[in-house]
Amino acid sequence: MIRKIFFPLWMLTILCVITAPPQAQAQSAEDMATQHGQVELLPSAPYFEAGKTYRLGVAFTMEPDWHIYWRYGGETGQAPDFFWDLADEFETPQISWPMPEYIEYNTIINYGYHDETVLFADINIPEGYSAKELKIDLDLEWLICKDICVPEFGSYSISLPSKTAYDVNSTSFTADPRLAKHMSRIPVPLNGDVDFTAEDFSFTIAAQLENDLFTRVSTLKETGEHLFFAPYDWGWVKSSSDPSVFVNTDTQTVSMRYPRGRRLFDSLDRAAGVLVFAKDGHSLAAYEISGDITKKLSAARAVPTSAPIKEQEAQTMGNVDISPEQHAQSFTFGKAMVFAFIGGLILNLMPCVFPILSLKALALIKHANEPYKVAVMGGIAYSSGVILSFVAIAGLMIALQSGGAQIGWGFQLQDRNVLYVLTLLMFLISLSLLGALNVNKILPSKITNIGQDKTNNEGLSGAFFTGLLATLVAAPCTAPFMAAALGFAATQPPLLSLSIFATLGAGLAFPYFILCTVPALRNMLPKPGAWMESFRQFLAFPMLAATIWLGLALVMQDNYLFLLPLLIALLTAAFAAWVLARHPKNALQKAVKYILLCASILVIIIIPHKFGSVVMGENGEATIEDAVSAHDSKHAAFTQDALKRALMTKPNQPIFVYLTADWCITCKVNERRVLETKDIESLFAEKNVLVFKGDWTKRNSDITEYLSRFERNGVPLYVYYGPADTQNGQRPAPVILPQLLTFNHFESLFDH
Repeated sequence: MIRKIFFPLWMLTILCVITAPPQAQAQSAEDMATQHGQVELLPSAPYFEAGKTYRLGVAFTMEPDWHIYWRYGGETGQAPDFFWDLADEFETPQISWPMPEYIEYNTIINYGYHDETVLFADINIPEGYSAKELKIDLDLEWLICKDICVPEFGSYSISLPSKTAYDVNSTSFTADPRLAKHMSRIPVPLNGDVDFTAEDFSFTIAAQLENDLFTRVSTLKETGEHLFFAPYDWGWVKSSSDPSVFVNTDTQTVSMRYPRGRRLFDSLDRAAGVLVFAKDGHSLAAYEISGDITKKLSAARAVPTSAPIKEQEAQTMGNVDISPEQHAQSFTFGKAMVFAFIGGLILNLMPCVFPILSLKALALIKHANEPYKVAVMGGIAYSSGVILSFVAIAGLMIALQSGGAQIGWGFQLQDRNVLYVLTLLMFLISLSLLGALNVNKILPSKITNIGQDKTNNEGLSGAFFTGLLATLVAAPCTAPFMAAALGFAATQPPLLSLSIFATLGAGLAFPYFILCTVPALRNMLPKPGAWMESFRQFLAFPMLAATIWLGLALVMQDNYLFLLPLLIALLTAAFAAWVLARHPKNALQKAVKYILLCASILVIIIIPHKFGSVVMGENGEATIEDAVSAHDSKHAAFTQDALKRALMTKPNQPIFVYLTADWCITCKVNERRVLETKDIESLFAEKNVLVFKGDWTKRNSDITEYLSRFERNGVPLYVYYGPADTQNGQRPAPVILPQLLTFNHFESLFDH
């Protein structure tokens, strides 16, 4: 009985709906609550009209404390994406955005909306569009955030009748009050001239304001309001920095100076955005501005176009000029050659080279009675190994740099495979010196040249390989005079650059070459005796220290995750040395010996490939985490962006930058003796010095680029940026400190 009554009523209802004229009605089954909000389509009028613009509201209602993003979401935000399905003759609707809120999360600044907002889609109805109904389909994707961010999406549709098909008597239409509320929050064009100026590290917005608006800006402190610029696109300004606001009462102009964003300087063309007045987190009024960008260099950066490229690059850092002592035009090729030779001489006294030089001297003493010609040939072979290996490493570095690689001197020690091999080699040399390894059967015997007949070819090849080894371990040491010479070499054509590196090698090889070729000096050496065996064994301990140092440089690249595999490799190497010293008595024992040797070598080869890719990653380039690994409570992690921001936002604070590496002995000596002492910490605290520490243990292109700005090829680099001058507001030129530091350097620096 119920079905007989209900079915006719149901059919009658459907018939009425079909035959009635179309009305503005949302047809979204998902007008819908999403996980953290609700989206609705709000018609602004009951019908559309051909040749006119129809404004459709897209309303968002968010749960408390959740927000969505504006047209430019800021540093991490993402604006909603609209995907329209309209007839072919329609253009894509343009979205009008109400004024954004200033959303700060820790130090990240974004722009968006809390609670609710309505975005407005302006749909241009084509002339002559004669359809009686317009169906609008919209797929919408948006990001909604609180402490976490959730991507959400939905599909929405609405049907509108044409003006001729609309029956004004069939139903009444009332626009949703949210439309008017949020339409009033759409920014209005600013009535006044606006200038955008981009300098090397700043972006200034200067706007001429009418009386009421100028008064509002002039009384920001009294009213507690906040004025900010929300750009329409990324890269013009650093949104995370508060602007410096300057008011000119004569011209009624307000200027807002921001640190410049990351968009390339040459690509700056035109800017647009809104000036927003806000208070207590709520935006109160907004004015749209746009205009061409005037690009100019600040006084500190402006140099003649004929100035050397390297000089111009160096001056881009921190709004300062390079220090006079590093001026490219004051350093000549001849001076660079002299500095390179002196630096090479001093390099012999560095802890990474001295043990190897001592080994060569010991060999020379043992063979003191051999003919003069033999000694000279040994000196030539050693010197050739040093010089050719310097040239080879430098040539490889220049070739890689020409191919776009961001590397510098010492780059080979940024490669974990090189560190791995050198660590094992130093360990095997130590075993050889202690007598635990058969020196006549493997490479270390050739390198030490102890117990060999120097008249044969093996003696000369051993001397040559000793020179090669000396160069490899000398790379992380920096002697006085070296940095300036190598920095100059980096700016020269390849042939001149290689000449400077060859001269550096000649300086390193010179002391041993003189001992070999000057009989009077050879006669001054101690006489051979039993003491030599004890001294030979003693030299094993500096080599073991070098093993520990290189091993630490290796395992510290991955927070010690490679420590156990490295220890296993060293244990395997020691076992292989013991096996090698055995003397098998029959064929079976001989076969077992060589099987164990092959197995040991295989383990040593497999370890870096098996474990290295897991604990270190496949890429040798430092990650973001690596780049900031130097960060601690006393130092800020160095990046060029962080330095630029500090120079711009803290003009009155002294800044000290030091770049180091775990494999750089000179760096570590300076840190232990000076930089990490309580005296220097107290001095920095007293002078309120901001300290940036950069870690170049692994390849880091950002640090390499900064080094090149100061015409340096490697670490250490110590740079001091003094506070801005009280008269002109400009920082003085940065001061580059020596490679070997003392506390007096800093006392004199601050006194000056």
